[in-house]
Amino acid sequence: MGGRSPAARPTNLDRIGALAPPGANGVVLVPYLDGERTPLLPTATGSLSGLRTSTTIADIVRASVEGVICGLLAGVDALERCDVDTNGRILAVGGVRARPCIAKCWPISRRVRS
Repeated sequence: MGGRSPAARPTNLDRIGALAPPGANGVVLVPYLDGERTPLLPTATGSLSGLRTSTTIADIVRASVEGVICGLLAGVDALERCDVDTNGRILAVGGVRARPCIAKCWPISRRVRS
């Protein structure tokens, strides 16, 4: 107990998530497991939906990545609604942008600097 599965290593998750197509075969993860700070949704809850008997681990990993990206973009949209000029750009720092799976899933319409 207490050990981490080798499959849960970030490099393996990148590889596994890349196996699923965009949209994760209909699997959707809303990642607000402990609420959300931006936009301010302190009582928001997470959910995992769209599961079928054919759902793969790759679908769930891809849905997780896409859910995190959607959460980040919702924060950017909230800033823009408050007249914060992002000039269409996002500065990503830390592990978010460093992961190849996230970079591969990131929407092309939003320019990201890291």
